[in-house]
Amino acid sequence: MADLKLELVLIPVSDVDRAKAFYTEQLGFELDVDHEPNEEFRVVQLTPPGSACSVTIGKGITSAEPGAYRGTHLVVEDIEAAREELVGRGVEVGAIRHMTPQGWVDGVDPNHADKIYITGSNDKLVPLSTFATLRTTAEPRELKKFQQLNAVRIQGVIPPPVSLDAALGFLEQEARAILPADATIDYAGESRQLRTEGSGFLTTFLLSAILIYLVLAAQFESFRDPFIILAGSVPLAVSGALLFSFLGLTTLNIYSQVGLITLVGLIAKNGILIVQFANHLQETGRDKLAAIVEATGTRLRPILMTTAATVVGHFPLVIATGPGAGARNSIGTMLVSGMIIGTLFTLFVVPSIYMLVARKRSPVIVADEVPQGDVPAGAAEGVPA
Repeated sequence: MADLKLELVLIPVSDVDRAKAFYTEQLGFELDVDHEPNEEFRVVQLTPPGSACSVTIGKGITSAEPGAYRGTHLVVEDIEAAREELVGRGVEVGAIRHMTPQGWVDGVDPNHADKIYITGSNDKLVPLSTFATLRTTAEPRELKKFQQLNAVRIQGVIPPPVSLDAALGFLEQEARAILPADATIDYAGESRQLRTEGSGFLTTFLLSAILIYLVLAAQFESFRDPFIILAGSVPLAVSGALLFSFLGLTTLNIYSQVGLITLVGLIAKNGILIVQFANHLQETGRDKLAAIVEATGTRLRPILMTTAATVVGHFPLVIATGPGAGARNSIGTMLVSGMIIGTLFTLFVVPSIYMLVARKRSPVIVADEVPQGDVPAGAAEGVPA
């Protein structure tokens, strides 16, 4: 007789004696083996007269050989674990049946609830349909959570001309129109950084400008000179850096915002070189116009040298490729473009603001030292001349 496909028979309770009685009394199987390797695992082997089919009853898979279960009924406590174990061993699994005291039920059907009995009070068998109903609904295969809440993750790719902030704004607008009122939106990765840290960019930018202003005020001992330096260099440099973002060469993200804050400190040094030297020239006797013109010409070479060093040092970030290149490109583009454009305008705007805001400084007179030979001898000895 040809081997049958393996059939897994699921009993509603882990009752070996009941399953054995069902096969021997109702189906006419004969007991071959009945042994207990341990108290937690009992195995019963039955064979019907004149048939190659056999039945193995136990709590799980007992044989390591795939051929041991060919052409058998396997009664186990955990049907899914047994199926995975057998398929992993290369055993072909046939029908899955549910055993009841009245017989077995093929497959899984909601209409079989009245054929499945469980033990109730006083050891009476009660149909499952008396207290339970089955219905078919559409449910996700898995429920994902985020921040300990049920969540659905949405991933997408943003086309190059669209910034991350604009894409998130569009997503939030559509979500407000589609999702229920009690639904919330949260982000992960770079989007989460932009929403949690990007909202504080203006505050951070203003605090950095105020800190630089106070440091310069202490250095120059004036509130006008720091204003000339920052007003003549920072707005133009930041505008030049943002121009490339508006042209689509980069996006305004958390990394470009870091580049803008760094740009404030780098570009301010150009104005410091001009204003500091112009103040020194006024103290030597030159008027304000002549002092600022000469200071701009004299400080041109150090300004260009420091700007070139900064641009060349950060240019590799602009052309970087590979993993994480987007972050490096954003920082490099902001610093390189901001330094180039800011330096060009600083050479013309800072002198103009200096003429309007800076105060006139009086020449500082330094007393000449009296030659040692001209001191009277009596005075040198402390005696009145």
